[in-house]
Amino acid sequence: MNGNEVVELARRTYLEELAQFVVRQAGRFSRGLPEAATMRSQNLALFGGHYRVDFIGQAQGAEDKALPLDLVPDRRVRLDTPLDGVSGAMKVRVEQLVWDDVEISHDAPGDLSAALGPWFAHWYDPDEKRKPAQAGGPVDVIHSLGVYPGKLLVDFGSASPSAFWALVALLRDAGAGAITIRETRAAN
Repeated sequence: MNGNEVVELARRTYLEELAQFVVRQAGRFSRGLPEAATMRSQNLALFGGHYRVDFIGQAQGAEDKALPLDLVPDRRVRLDTPLDGVSGAMKVRVEQLVWDDVEISHDAPGDLSAALGPWFAHWYDPDEKRKPAQAGGPVDVIHSLGVYPGKLLVDFGSASPSAFWALVALLRDAGAGAITIRETRAAN
């Protein structure tokens, strides 16, 4: 499998489980919203404090109490050996790729906030202008971006593979010489 195929498969595997999760949760609650934008200002690592919950449910008679629910997928794409490649002069290593749990270690110099801003605004869509391509389908948004020294943590949510590749290009253009992509959750 090449990098494009791994990215496509990781996204498709996650989206299949997310769709099933949303249907199950919608059946449990009188009202609910998939891919709901929330603010988590207490988490300083989250870009702008923004975080999309996989589903927020509200039970009948408890409309003032929202229950945020996140999916932890049962299925993951597993790579037997890492994939190594390049993006321009930047070395890219993919050890594992789990669409909602992507850690990207990098050596880009300086603060990436200014470079990440436009990417985040487009792919998180904080103003919620983006609509699903198909009625009831995914919205094509990331769920979160955590920014730490030397690494990014991304839940790519329902975003297309273009979000992944645009972030790789952003890191390359910001001066990273190498990135390593892996998951943070322990393998079962």
